[in-house]
Amino acid sequence: MSFSKKIGDLTEEIMEKVLMDQVKKDGGIPNHIGIITDGNRRFERENGMDQNTGHVRGKEKLEEVLEWSMEIG
Repeated sequence: MSFSKKIGDLTEEIMEKVLMDQVKKDGGIPNHIGIITDGNRRFERENGMDQNTGHVRGKEKLEEVLEWSMEIG
């Protein structure tokens, strides 16, 4: 892993913690959310990916959002 990748990962972790703390502090946690998954085909087409890659990346992002939701409560 390159140095710039490590810095990028650390920056992302710090920003995620800052945002999580702010959401918890402000108390604006919704009781429910709605997610519309759209744009996977467009994303893969614009980025020269095969047909399944955009859907897999969308699924991974959805899992990440669900993990964030569970962390927040």
